[in-house]
Amino acid sequence: MNRTRKTKETIWTAAIFILLEFAAFAILCTSESIQSLWINKASYSVKAWLWSKGESIHNYFYLKEKNVALEEENAALWEELQRYKELERRGQVADLDSLDHRFKCELAQVLKLSVNSQKNYFILDKGSLDGVRPHCGVVSPKGVVGTIESVTEHLSYGRTLMNAGTSVSARLGRKGLTGSLSWDGVSSNGAVLHGIPLHYEVELKDTVWTSGYSNIFPTTLALGTVREVSTKNGSTKEVKVDLFQDFAELDYVYILIFQHIDEVERLEEKEEEL
Repeated sequence: MNRTRKTKETIWTAAIFILLEFAAFAILCTSESIQSLWINKASYSVKAWLWSKGESIHNYFYLKEKNVALEEENAALWEELQRYKELERRGQVADLDSLDHRFKCELAQVLKLSVNSQKNYFILDKGSLDGVRPHCGVVSPKGVVGTIESVTEHLSYGRTLMNAGTSVSARLGRKGLTGSLSWDGVSSNGAVLHGIPLHYEVELKDTVWTSGYSNIFPTTLALGTVREVSTKNGSTKEVKVDLFQDFAELDYVYILIFQHIDEVERLEEKEEEL
């Protein structure tokens, strides 16, 4: 009797063991499927992340190239626009053959820019191999940036208008009086126009332009608007100007290369000999 009972217990134990083995095998299969699914999902997620980052990097460099191309196109259009403005100022008919080609416009990127001192400067990525030379004017679509002081083959160094040693000959309105425009020494877009006689009426919000009395800047550049007028030393007016160009925001600029500088220098040498 005991032997029969033991036999039955052995059979039941074996049956339960086999059943548990089948259950474990089924669970293992299911678990492997779940693991495989999660691994695949993780793999796809990683691939998608890498692809998106690759596309972002590609788009970054592509957009940078596009931005440079657009800036170059803007430089050419800006140069052409200044010629038409000069014709308009002279009251001439817009004839392509009579456009002023004195200035060539060379696009340059600002590599370094100082804005936190009294002698702020910039370094550009164009040099003598690009036709740049000292005393070239530097502008942006918003106005005058500064002048080139020295060059190497590939780089240019210059002073911005935010420099105590820099000034620009400027005019009140299109046909108004001229004076010397310099930085106010405080803000990144503030300047002061000096030398305006007391009797001359200055209108607030009037536009200040480059005078053109040099071979550095043409006559058609709008610099800013009159913000405030006061008396200086009881003899002249001091005109405070809000510049269109904010020197805290510069990336690409245009270098103005005066095409007839060699002729001007030869004339100046002859004048010194007399």
